[in-house]
Amino acid sequence: MPGLTIYKASAGSGKTFQLTGEYLKLAFDPKNSFKQILAVTFTKKATAEMRDRILKELYLISLGETTGHQQTLKNEFHLTDVEVTQRAKDILNQILHNYSYFQISTIDSFFQIILKAFTRELGIDAGFLVELDFNQALEMSVQQFFDRLDETPEIKKWLSTYALRKIEKGLSWDIQKDILKFAGNAFTEVFFSFPEMYLKELASLDNFEAIKKNLTGYLNNFTVQAQRFGQQGIQLMKQSGVDMDSFSHKKSGVGGYFHKLADAKAFAYPEPNSYVLKALQSPDGIEGWCAKTSPDRFKIQACVQGGLQQVLQNYFAFYEPHKMDFNTALEIEKNLDVFAILVQLFNHLTEYCQQQNIFLLQLTAPLLSKMIQDSDAPFIYEKTGNVLKFFMIDEFQDTSSLQWNNFYPLIANSMAQGSQSLVVGDVKQSIYRWRNSNWQLLHSQLKKQFQFYHPTEKNLPYNYRSLKEVVAFNNWCFSYLAKAIDQQLVAAGTTLGEDQQLKLEQIFEGAEQQIPKKAKPGVGHVAIQFFDAKEEDTSFEERTLEVMVQNLQTLFSNGFQPRDIAILVRRNKEGAAVAKALMDYKTQHPEWENQFAFVSNDSVLLSASNTINYIVAAMRYLVEPRNQLNNAQLAYFVGLQTLTPSESIARLAQLPLSDPESFESHLPANFVQKLHTLRLLSVNQMTEQLLQLLCYDSMPEQILSEWPFIHSFKDLVQKYSKTQGVDVAGFLEWWNASAKDSAINLSEEQNAIRILTIHKSKGLEYKAVLVPFADWDVEQRNKLLWCQTQPMDFLPSLLFPVNYSSKLINTHFNEAYYKENLMVWVDNLNLLYVAFTRARIVLMVNAPLPKKTDEIKNVGGMLYSLVQPNTLNKLPHSDWNDEKLKLSIGQLQLEIADKETSGSVPEAPKIGYRKTPIKLILRSNLSALFEDNPENSFMNKGKIYHMLFEKIRVQTDFKPTLQTYYKQGFINQMERDELHELWNQALTQPLVLDWFGGSWQIVNEISILLPNGDVKRPDRVMMNETECLVVDYKFTTTHQPNHIKQVEEYIRLISAIQQKKTTGYVWYLPNNLIIPVQPFIAK
Repeated sequence: MPGLTIYKASAGSGKTFQLTGEYLKLAFDPKNSFKQILAVTFTKKATAEMRDRILKELYLISLGETTGHQQTLKNEFHLTDVEVTQRAKDILNQILHNYSYFQISTIDSFFQIILKAFTRELGIDAGFLVELDFNQALEMSVQQFFDRLDETPEIKKWLSTYALRKIEKGLSWDIQKDILKFAGNAFTEVFFSFPEMYLKELASLDNFEAIKKNLTGYLNNFTVQAQRFGQQGIQLMKQSGVDMDSFSHKKSGVGGYFHKLADAKAFAYPEPNSYVLKALQSPDGIEGWCAKTSPDRFKIQACVQGGLQQVLQNYFAFYEPHKMDFNTALEIEKNLDVFAILVQLFNHLTEYCQQQNIFLLQLTAPLLSKMIQDSDAPFIYEKTGNVLKFFMIDEFQDTSSLQWNNFYPLIANSMAQGSQSLVVGDVKQSIYRWRNSNWQLLHSQLKKQFQFYHPTEKNLPYNYRSLKEVVAFNNWCFSYLAKAIDQQLVAAGTTLGEDQQLKLEQIFEGAEQQIPKKAKPGVGHVAIQFFDAKEEDTSFEERTLEVMVQNLQTLFSNGFQPRDIAILVRRNKEGAAVAKALMDYKTQHPEWENQFAFVSNDSVLLSASNTINYIVAAMRYLVEPRNQLNNAQLAYFVGLQTLTPSESIARLAQLPLSDPESFESHLPANFVQKLHTLRLLSVNQMTEQLLQLLCYDSMPEQILSEWPFIHSFKDLVQKYSKTQGVDVAGFLEWWNASAKDSAINLSEEQNAIRILTIHKSKGLEYKAVLVPFADWDVEQRNKLLWCQTQPMDFLPSLLFPVNYSSKLINTHFNEAYYKENLMVWVDNLNLLYVAFTRARIVLMVNAPLPKKTDEIKNVGGMLYSLVQPNTLNKLPHSDWNDEKLKLSIGQLQLEIADKETSGSVPEAPKIGYRKTPIKLILRSNLSALFEDNPENSFMNKGKIYHMLFEKIRVQTDFKPTLQTYYKQGFINQMERDELHELWNQALTQPLVLDWFGGSWQIVNEISILLPNGDVKRPDRVMMNETECLVVDYKFTTTHQPNHIKQVEEYIRLISAIQQKKTTGYVWYLPNNLIIPVQPFIAK
């Protein structure tokens, strides 16, 4: 039965175990082949884990061992122990012989395969390199864009005017930085999905000039009218003998507001505050206007009743009907100058990529989407659909809309043909929306799209990862927070209304997990420590890092190893602070050096290495010998070879930094001697020479600890050389702009604490998890929303990029704001969920005490809402210490850290594969999916069977040939049995026994070249001294006249060549029917 199964898999629910089982079920089915299955996930690590799980499971079953899936497979296919073992051996053999067909990959890799297979059709250079660093490519292309502004005078003029307007507003004139930032936020799937016609419309500066003129005119007219109301109010105030300070709240009150209106500017328009609104409701001139004890209260009252109240009412009569239009225009105008050149920037980015022969990974899905839009059977998938029948998509909540649109035709085609597919995901773990992921696909849209097939939803309810108190805490925590945030959004009025608003409670429905019957021993421990900034002399960062070190010592003293612990952070800069704290502690306490070893591929930056900074300073000296600041840095690093840091700094005051000749006497002699030679080298060669001169030769012992930095730096230099060139000055510019913040790659196999971001921790688990910086704000900055305008007198209906902020509430884009606001809350709650569910035994969290305890504005506020009396009583085994501001749950039974037993979801043991002389046939994945050869097409049995019969010369060749094709995966078990039955039936025919009896000279698939260049290939030609026989195989029961004509032509051609009596036959194998064809006798 065709169908779609949707697995809802919360954290630790045995998702990989389930996926492995589903894959094995498909592969074990005699009707299927592993080549027909495509499994995709979103990270290389997850891909490798799934691939290893499947292979290990097959290997163990093939050895006859009992595994978590063996019994299920036996029951599913009614197999004995011997049969299931043999089937596993066969599948494993097929995979090893055809490993390139073992298709478990990331979704990006799959789309890249398609892209590379159709470069000519897509108009792409076939030799392109995939570039993962979109920001770097964008930065370089923007730099080139500005370097070539003289070639586009109209854009140069537009940008010059933009720069002047920024200066007038008192803002930075660095428009290149603004444009780079804006483009980085604007180039999303929304922009990449724009139709070509729309992009052409956006490329016209004339269109934007007209839009800007209308916008500016409207804003100025509105502001001028507002100024008049302000001036009228000030005039009345003067006539009454009062000024701004006479009114309540002075500058902030209603009196001050009239002055603000009189001085109003469109880009800094004064919104009426609560004091002004209160005065509007008070015509008596007292309430909201002035204090009852004010000495000027009678003058103010007379002024208000004498016309000031009427002016205020007239202003609001003008303001209220137009404020949405005005605020909408204001928000659009903020980005219009940069939006006007966005298409030109994208075109230049495309040109830059072509010059560098790179293809940006982010553009893969948009390009394929444009190729297949409005087509139910896009040509680029036609061949793929003939190979792949079963699809498994892991981490579906991280799929973007464009990626899903590209995948949808494959799955729809598969289900229409009666095949099965499945997706696995968890909305609560969707944390990649900044990479365009769309969790709503999993939440609701998928079921709607395939409602005709009645998709089945299955929930994986058990948590096999965490101990019971950790599970209980997370169940309680996220169920409560989802409801609390929903209530806050409703109370604040920032929702779409009950009928439209999707609630967090719905998203986290089913978040509560159960403990399996065979749970791990122990109860687990959760601790949340709050810090009150008012009562502390030190900052939150200092306190949380201090407590983090104390928590680590507690864990170590109770049996945890460094490898058991992960420290999760929200941002890389927090990871760097954690890394520094650990390094400082190791330096001050050498006895803890081994325990405080750590690994982080995000938090340890190249710029943290003195060795790398030394090399970069030496490079810069070779390029800019009179740069005094760099000379000081270079001298400092030279001094560190023999002096302490403070001594090296003190020495700088004595050095002639501005005189290169004198300065060089204080540099290493071997470096100075080779200055001229070094300046002639490329950046690669210079790097090697400087490392040799300044590091390898002079400080070999210190270099041992610097190897990770050195290797990463050399990789960075190599990357720059391949994509940008070999000039040193360009490299130094790139280094300062972004490369210095690159993280180094460290081995994760060592016994060390892991420091990683929450995003990088997804899919991982650790015995103990520390979250020292649970303080990030919920609101996000620098976010652009693409919003559709309704036609207005001064504005056409277009999609405009506007800044996400609460200011959108009073615009026509308020609905977009409310939707995005909900998404932001989901993002942050999901981040917290991912962080907390990584813990198996211990979870330790540090958070600041919120300034306002009655409102949730950041993660600290979320967590503090949990410890309120009316909330905490719902969580058993919890202890809140009001004095210490600490919540503790469960027990710190750390002795179980080394005594854990596996739960109901067995983990495949790490095994060593036996060394067997197996020949692996490795083919390109491109060939596996797209080459037009018979090996690929499981939908075309005829081609496969023809290949098999081509190998059979005599009767005894059949069985070994059949088994070879089965083992190599060209045919499945059912097809093998079908062919075996066909062969047995065929041998009942005397003719067949004669053909394969060994008395004939055999030529299979011989090519006959015709005078016009055509080639004819009869399936089987048999000869002896007096006659020839021609046999053409047909693997169909349908007789067609052209079958006979085809053999007649073979007979004519062969008789002309051999000059012998030639007879032909058409052999329909499915029904074992042999039809003779009129013989041709050569004259």
